[in-house]
Amino acid sequence: MKKEKVLMRDFLNKNPNPVEQGLGKPLNQYLHKDLIFDTGDTNVKFNIEIVEDIIENQTYDTVDYTTRSNVYTDVGFVGEAMNNSVWYPTLEQTVEIFGEATIVDTFGFRLDTVVGAIKSRLPGTGSPLHIDRYHKIASVTDRIGRWVVHLQDWNWGEFCQCDNRIMAGWSAGDAYQIPNGVPHLAVNYGIRNRNFFSVTGELQ
Repeated sequence: MKKEKVLMRDFLNKNPNPVEQGLGKPLNQYLHKDLIFDTGDTNVKFNIEIVEDIIENQTYDTVDYTTRSNVYTDVGFVGEAMNNSVWYPTLEQTVEIFGEATIVDTFGFRLDTVVGAIKSRLPGTGSPLHIDRYHKIASVTDRIGRWVVHLQDWNWGEFCQCDNRIMAGWSAGDAYQIPNGVPHLAVNYGIRNRNFFSVTGELQ
């Protein structure tokens, strides 16, 4: 009888890591003294009523990381635990939610290039370590950038990491920038949905 090949896990982390290889560069190594703990770069006002109306009345997409690459499941991630629900507001809705001044002056975007996304992550899910590829942007240049705005106050089990920066304990409206090419991740191992808004576009 032919035996099935058993996938051997690299429990002791001795082999090259396919996720790190996929990033195209080794991850920086940090000690505790190198880490920065905060809640974001700024706090912005937003219209939660419009956000709630979109969530309650518009169709959402499910983003499945396994359709982009199998390296995550190769190292042990469970496909469903990487999924998130996404609503794509129009540019007009995004401007109405944040206001033109926030998008242009605070975030620094060229208004006509902005793509907004409302995202919700179930408990027990997360966005694994990755570098943004900007799949929804028609023309990606070296001026591309992304901001993330928390739509609700922080809950237990939620945190974000952007290089050596660790974020938790935020308030609704706290926002942080993810520079192009910087590895980052986010986790929701609490008991409530983690809801946030990403704004992507070309920086001025």
